[in-house]
Amino acid sequence: MVCFLAADRDCNPKRLVPHWPSAASTISAERHQRRRMPYKTKAERDRENWNTIPEVVTAICAADDCEPMAARNQLRRALADGGLRSLRWQLEKGDRTPPNMRGIPFSVPQDLPPSGPVWFQAKIRWKTGRVRDDWGDYNNGKWRLLLIHRLVVARHWSPRNSDIRSFHPLSVQAGNLSTRNPGGRP
Repeated sequence: MVCFLAADRDCNPKRLVPHWPSAASTISAERHQRRRMPYKTKAERDRENWNTIPEVVTAICAADDCEPMAARNQLRRALADGGLRSLRWQLEKGDRTPPNMRGIPFSVPQDLPPSGPVWFQAKIRWKTGRVRDDWGDYNNGKWRLLLIHRLVVARHWSPRNSDIRSFHPLSVQAGNLSTRNPGGRP
């Protein structure tokens, strides 16, 4: 019961009048609370598009019905082959980043993961998804979290008998992937 000041029948403006919320207003409020989603920053929304190494290994195991060791080998071969181009490092506290000089034209090396055969010798902690960055100009020798774009993973290792729309809700033109030619995975 909620009380509020209101004029009653006796024209007494200071008398408290009880107010019982109707069932309709209570249901409406409950629905509004269920629909409320927590605010996500742009960085949090962007991070949802990227997978860590353990997540990619899990996706490969699910797509190819294989053991984690075989999935790790497939991932390492795909990284070395250059088939997974959308790679980046997770920025962490204490990371050195390239200088940001606006308006001054000069060449600054990018802080991106390497590409090519260096991945065959890369030191990878498979459980945490951290890779030792022995190639960078800014965080050389640091264990860093490698991120791989989720759509690149879906393109290479899509679950069998599914639709690519499960990976990206805006993809309307996708057809059934179970009819594609088998084989040719990195």
